[in-house]
Parts: sequence; structure tokens; C-alpha cells
Amino acid sequence: MKLRYELQVNGLDNAYIRQFGCDCPRCRSLERSANTSVSLIALEGERVLHHVLFDAGTGVTDSLIAHPALSANPQLDVIVLTHWHADHTNELMRLGASWARANGRLERLATSVPIYCRSGSAAWLERLYPHLSIVGLEVTAFGAQEGKGELL
Repeated sequence: MKLRYELQVNGLDNAYIRQFGCDCPRCRSLERSANTSVSLIALEGERVLHHVLFDAGTGVTDSLIAHPALSANPQLDVIVLTHWHADHTNELMRLGASWARANGRLERLATSVPIYCRSGSAAWLERLYPHLSIVGLEVTAFGAQEGKGELL
């Protein structure tokens, strides 16, 4: 059987936080758009062989659960963060908790899912989400700190 690769855009909301009382078109729009995460999924038939998740913004967990192949065969091999902004990281704890529960329910050996990111993003994650390892996510930093930006 041939391998097939699929790209799926994940998430349920805009990358920008809408503001109360703002009258701009973005804040008035009721449309939800998925633009804070993408999955690269390798499939053999309907069986998921590998799943690389890029970023974890709002609604990513629900998007992954709704994917037919991932729903039937949960798989999460690695998370790659492009940068540390909240719209790319704010669902990491929820995703990790869902993944840990799935492993328990399926009676699978729970292995850590590495999160690959630049060293500046790693420092930010360790500060904002100090308990990622509890839900099975392990931050792995590489390279120099990103350019301009502050660690909150």
C-alpha cells in the first residue's frame, strides 16, 4: 500500500484576539478561521504512521479529535513551535492532557511528546507552562534565542 501525506489546518479561531467594544471588521466578524496550526500526517491506507503538529493555537485539540484517521488511531509524534506567541502555544496544556488521557484509555505506554522550538521560545514556555512534563510534553530547545521580543 502506498504512503499518503496529508496537511491539515487545525484550530477554531483567529490568530488575533477580538476585543470587546471594538468596531473593526475583524472584531465584528462572527466567522471563525483556523490558522494557528497545521498537521503533517503520514498515512498508510487509513492508518496513521506519523503525525507532526506545527503550533498549538486555540481549538487545535478539537480539530485533531475531529480528524477521522486521528480519531480512529490517535498519533502524536512531535510538536514543532514556530514561535512563542500565545496564539501558537495557548492550547499546549489542553492538548497534552487529552493526549495523556487517550494513552491511558487505550492502555498504551505513555511516552513523552517532544516540543521542538528555539531557545527563546523554550524559556518562555518553561515560564508560562512549567507543568508541561506532567501531561507528557517535553520542551527541546535548539539554536539561538529568537530576535526581538520579550519573555513575559
